[in-house]
Amino acid sequence: SIAWNPELATQILTAWEDDAAPVIMSWDLRNAHAPEKTLTGHRKGILSIAWCPKDADLLLSSGKDNRTLCWNPRTGASLGEFPARDNWCF
Repeated sequence: SIAWNPELATQILTAWEDDAAPVIMSWDLRNAHAPEKTLTGHRKGILSIAWCPKDADLLLSSGKDNRTLCWNPRTGASLGEFPARDNWCF
């Protein structure tokens, strides 16, 4: 999954569904040699990420661990979690 920062065109977030590395990486495309930050919190692969188009301080991620997490992608802080589901979340 990939999500573009709605306020800064050179920043993206990437995530993938690999259970061995359930992380979200923040990239600055002006210096794409290494991620700026890594957000960790999912226990299994991440299936989707969505940056709020009206507030760049809010990001949702969902994964194979049946969880949907809310993040502040600027700070990397986890802001909360929606109730877990019985199946994968998208």
